[in-house]
Amino acid sequence: ALYEWAGAVGASPFRLTDLSALDARTPAALLVLQPESPIDPAASAAFDAVPRTAGTLIVAGDSLAWLLYVRSLGVTVDPIRDAQSNLSTPDGALSIGAPYRFRLTADGATPLLVAPNGDWVALRMPYERGSLVVLATAAPLTNAGLADPQTARFVYRDVLRSILSAPGALAFDEAHHSFVPSAVGPTSLNQLAFDTPAGRALLY
Repeated sequence: ALYEWAGAVGASPFRLTDLSALDARTPAALLVLQPESPIDPAASAAFDAVPRTAGTLIVAGDSLAWLLYVRSLGVTVDPIRDAQSNLSTPDGALSIGAPYRFRLTADGATPLLVAPNGDWVALRMPYERGSLVVLATAAPLTNAGLADPQTARFVYRDVLRSILSAPGALAFDEAHHSFVPSAVGPTSLNQLAFDTPAGRALLY
C-alpha cells in the first residue's frame, strides 16, 4: 500500500533488489523497512550514497537487523520493559496506535513520535549531507497502519512530505527481504540458509 501511495502522490517509487543499482541511480530517499537479513558494511556504504547527495534515509522496524543497522548510524536504541502502543506527534496533533519495544535517542535529533512517558519512538536527524529518519516500529508503514486516518496523516506529513519537496525517486530496499535471486551467478548454499525464511527457520 505504501509503495502504491508513494507513486500516487508523485514519489516515483522503485524496488531496489540489487545494491549495484544505486551506482547508476541515486534516489532522493531510500526506505529500509524491517530488514530480515543483516546490512553489512558494503550495503551500509551503498545506502549512505543517498544522504550524501542531500537525500533522506528512512529506517523503520524492530528486527535484529534493523537494531544493529540503526546503532551503526549513530542512534542509541534501548529496549523498554513492557511493549506499548500509544504514540503521538510532539505537537499533539496526531495520536496513533503502533506497537513498539524500543526507545531512541541521538545527538542533534528531533522527535517525530513520542510515548506517553516522553520516550522517543521516531526521530529525524541530520546525516551526511541529508537527513536520517528512524522509526522503532514498522507498524505505521504497513497496510494495517495506513488504514488508520491519523497514522496515514502522520506518514504523509512527517515522512513522505519532505521527500516530495525534493524531486527524485523513493527507493524501497528489497535486497534484505526474503530471497532475491542473484544477478551475478548461481545461488549459493549460504544464500539459501541465511537469505530465505525457510533457511533461517531451519537454522533457528
